[in-house]
Amino acid sequence: MLKKIDLFKFKHYDIIHKEIGDIKQEKYYHFFTEGRWSMHETLLYLLSYTGKANVIVTSFSLSEITIRAFVKAMQQGFISDFQLLLEQNRFIAFCR
Repeated sequence: MLKKIDLFKFKHYDIIHKEIGDIKQEKYYHFFTEGRWSMHETLLYLLSYTGKANVIVTSFSLSEITIRAFVKAMQQGFISDFQLLLEQNRFIAFCR
C-alpha cells in the first residue's frame, strides 16, 4: 500500500476515501462519481498517495476552482509536469 501524504484537505475528501479507499500499487480502480466530487478532487486524492507526478488532463470545461487546485499542486511540487488538452465544438487547445 502507498503511504498517504496528509497534504490535501477538501470538502469531498472523506466521500472519495469511503468510495475508493486506500490506494495500492498495481491495482486498478473503477468508480462513478455520480456528481459527488470533482475531477480535480480525484486528482488531489490520488496525489495524496502517489506524491509527485506528471499529469495529463483532457476536458471540455474547467472551472476556476479546478485550475486553482492544479496551480496550487504545481506550486507545492506535487505536479512536476502538467499537460492540458481542452476541446469544445472542434476547437482544441493544448497547454503545457
